[in-house]
Amino acid sequence: YTVLIDLAVALKCFGVATGYLITIGDCMVDALDHMLLNGNPESDERFIIRLLLSRHFWVVGAVLAVLPFSFKKTLDELKKASAAALVFVFMLAGGIIAYASGVADPCEGFDDVDDCRGEVVAVTNASSMISKLPIFIFAFTCQQNIFPVVNEISFRSQARVNLVIVFSIGFALIIFTIVAIEGYRTY
Repeated sequence: YTVLIDLAVALKCFGVATGYLITIGDCMVDALDHMLLNGNPESDERFIIRLLLSRHFWVVGAVLAVLPFSFKKTLDELKKASAAALVFVFMLAGGIIAYASGVADPCEGFDDVDDCRGEVVAVTNASSMISKLPIFIFAFTCQQNIFPVVNEISFRSQARVNLVIVFSIGFALIIFTIVAIEGYRTY
């Protein structure tokens, strides 16, 4: 059975990695499209602008950025990368809180607030709904990481493993809740 479990974990990891690459390719192009394009065909057609608005550029860049971390032998070697990831999570949460509390204006530069807000629909078609599925999968697919985490715990005991689980789930719950509520309050 261990071969089947290893195969299932490998397939899940491949699926999650693919989902991350799709998300990066979509989000970076959409975000930079709004920041870089100014309606002037001469400046909008420059090579660097076309490169930064290329989905392939961001997918290949993400693969090259993450590839060195894939060859680390232990989780302990990823301390600095994990710390940087947490800094970015806090920056994202801080930005969302700033927009929700009015410190920053998410619609700055827009004449029409509806253009800034985008289209909000209660029910969409099936293909649109399925395209958002990776976001939900990311939220629920980290449980296989418990095995290497347990192996890295010094003075391993059931109480310490439980403490790690409670703190990690609690931390994620707090961050997800804050981001969800404040993101909703933004508009």
